Amino acid sequence: MMDSNDYRYTVEAASYDPDWDNRPVVDITPRPYQVNLLREISQTLDRGKKRMAVVSPTGSGKTVIAALLSRDLIAQGHRIVFVCDRINLTNQSFSAFAKMGLRVGFLRAEQSHESLTCDILVTTSQTAKRRMEKYPEIFEDCSVA
Repeated sequence: MMDSNDYRYTVEAASYDPDWDNRPVVDITPRPYQVNLLREISQTLDRGKKRMAVVSPTGSGKTVIAALLSRDLIAQGHRIVFVCDRINLTNQSFSAFAKMGLRVGFLRAEQSHESLTCDILVTTSQTAKRRMEKYPEIFEDCSVA
């Protein structure tokens, strides 16, 4: 029996959809300032820096930048945990990643799922904190964004 402090995790993933491989994939062309930012992020990573913050106005395409960067990291064999501070941003991020053809899922509280086959998990900071403490195996070999 679970007590109220025993949290479980779930992955609700578009990858479980039988039409997953038949959905349209959007080819996103970044704006010039996004290209510059992606170049700066790449150079920062090449210098060995692993922690950075991207600060940009609402509507400037931070989610698009994250999706493009995540796609490149996944192509190099990384798994990604994408952390948002609000639930509505998890939905926006999920959509952006799925449109680019990434295998994306949600990590949510008080539900369970046995498979973590997604390339990128989208979650809130509160859920990520609780799951890292209780289920560290979810985050093994993952890059957190």
